Parts: sequence; C-alpha cells; structure tokens
Amino acid sequence: MPLPREWSFGTHRAWFEAPDVLWMKIRGETSLEDAVAILEASTARWAASGASSW
Repeated sequence: MPLPREWSFGTHRAWFEAPDVLWMKIRGETSLEDAVAILEASTARWAASGASSW
C-alpha cells in the first residue's frame, strides 16, 4: 500500500512532492501532539524513500 502524500494536523497541513520535498503550512499554535505527528509522518516518508540519512 502506498504511503499518504498529504497529512493534516489540527490546523496545519503537510504534503510531499517528488522527488524529496516535504512542504508544511503552519497555521496558528502548534501543540506537542501536532509536532510529534509531523515528525512521525516525515520520518516514515523518508524511511520509505530508501534514503540512508537526513
């Protein structure tokens, strides 16, 4: 199953554009839960790309 290419976290939005760009639109305050969700989504996308390091 392919990984999602777009995510929403509260009022924030993230989307992936090939080959390796992750865009973020931050609106308003960011909670700890939002920050963790953003990090987990971007880490999963990076790992799935086969890259060895940031």
